[in-house]
Amino acid sequence: MFTLNLQVSWVDQDKELLEHLNAFLASNGITSHLSETWTEGRRYFELGVMEGDNVLELLTRMLPYVDKKMSQVRAGVGYLQNRITADEFVDAMNEAVRAGKRSSSIRVVNIPYSKELGLRLAKSSRRWRKRALTRRQVEAMRHDREVLGMSYGVLGIKYGVSPSTAHFALKRYRYEDGPSS
Repeated sequence: MFTLNLQVSWVDQDKELLEHLNAFLASNGITSHLSETWTEGRRYFELGVMEGDNVLELLTRMLPYVDKKMSQVRAGVGYLQNRITADEFVDAMNEAVRAGKRSSSIRVVNIPYSKELGLRLAKSSRRWRKRALTRRQVEAMRHDREVLGMSYGVLGIKYGVSPSTAHFALKRYRYEDGPSS
């Protein structure tokens, strides 16, 4: 409602390629998550870096080396550094779709806030303390992630939340709550 949570991801059928990238990111202090997913009967692997796991650092360090996706990386850095609004970030992503540099559908949002202002507004709203998922849902989500290998995107669809909410719920579960008795 007030902010966007950004994720950088690579999807490929070559697991070894993504494992090498995963090791490179880890050696540079960036936490990434490798998962397996099936789409249209084909197996894919997804390597993702969530916003809480240094997306800004990753995008900033990538910027000098990207060509095809430079406008998208610049927009991500701009949004995370509070220089542009969420609407402006989405406009940049949509322009990349129109230019054939990004495969996605055109998105429409109404979030005229920088990341920082959006977070302040979210914290002051009544919805801030509402829990998006029950403990039972998070435990089922953990099973789906660890045993079935579902990606955060697939978990988000299954449980009706964003991929970043799925990631943060499992991260909180792992480090704060642990399994319920």
